[in-house]
Amino acid sequence: MKFFSRNKKPSDPAIVVGSCLKFLLNRITDELDGERYSWNKSWGVKRFESMVLAKFILDYSFERIAEGKLADDEKNGYYSMSNTSFASMFNEEFSEVGMNFDDMQNEIEKKVEAYSTVWREDYPVPECYYQIYMLITGSQSREELEEEA
Repeated sequence: MKFFSRNKKPSDPAIVVGSCLKFLLNRITDELDGERYSWNKSWGVKRFESMVLAKFILDYSFERIAEGKLADDEKNGYYSMSNTSFASMFNEEFSEVGMNFDDMQNEIEKKVEAYSTVWREDYPVPECYYQIYMLITGSQSREELEEEA
């Protein structure tokens, strides 16, 4: 009897990437919808920002895991799947309100690059998280909030 064996079936990587993206999206949306964030924006705005953050987290995680281990064509294959999954999910999510990925691609790429820049800067944890939160929500810096108090 094999207690610790699993039936490992080959999985379609595109399905795995799409599932991971969807999982992250739902977790981030649920979290940012909580009262502790005091972020009073519409559900659609929160969903959009959550989707972009999920893409950043998934791609960043892949980059760190695969660093130095994959050839460029393998990395490009992942990014192709990630981008296709994201565009499909985006269009499915926002087509009812007249938004599509092609129209928003530039803004999405700018947001992802801004998150990457913050992550590469010399912000210590948890300051880097706060900086990303500020980018997502458009909130003020800690210093500005403290001055208002």
